[in-house]
Amino acid sequence: MIDEEVSQKERSMQELDQLKREHEETLRQIKEEAKKEIESLQEKFDHENRTLTDNALKIKGEVSIANKKLTQLELEEAELKDKQGEYEDNVAKLTEEKEKLKREIEAQKKTMYERDKIIGEKERRIYELKKRTQELEKFKFVLDFKIKELKRDIGPREDEINNMKKETNEMDMVSQRETLFMILELEKIELHQ
Repeated sequence: MIDEEVSQKERSMQELDQLKREHEETLRQIKEEAKKEIESLQEKFDHENRTLTDNALKIKGEVSIANKKLTQLELEEAELKDKQGEYEDNVAKLTEEKEKLKREIEAQKKTMYERDKIIGEKERRIYELKKRTQELEKFKFVLDFKIKELKRDIGPREDEINNMKKETNEMDMVSQRETLFMILELEKIELHQ
């Protein structure tokens, strides 16, 4: 019986040792699996951390580039606004100059119209003077003819002849004055043109 008890105790001890070994093996496996899982999780975390860091750096770089582009665009916009202001000023100046030139053209047209009108009046006056000069020349011719007739027909009527000559001379003077006046008018017209 004691042998049985010892034997049972030994079996129990062996079973306990066996259980202990199994327990230690299980614990070792659990620790190993936990270690592997921790390493795997650590690796996954490190990878995700590196990815996030890389993405963050990439995004930071993109934001920096976008900020530079934005600053450049703002500068370009300011330059364009300045240029637009200059163009608007130039357009205003050109519009003002155009209006001024239009007024000058209208004034020149009016002046030309007035000059044309004056020239037309002068030409009409010259025509009238020429016509009158022609009439006076005819009248002179008639008077000269009458004087000749009178001289031939009436010898002693010298007083009458002298009077006729006087009239003819006066008509000549009037004709000469009018011709001179006409010449002066023509010179004035030529000067104005």
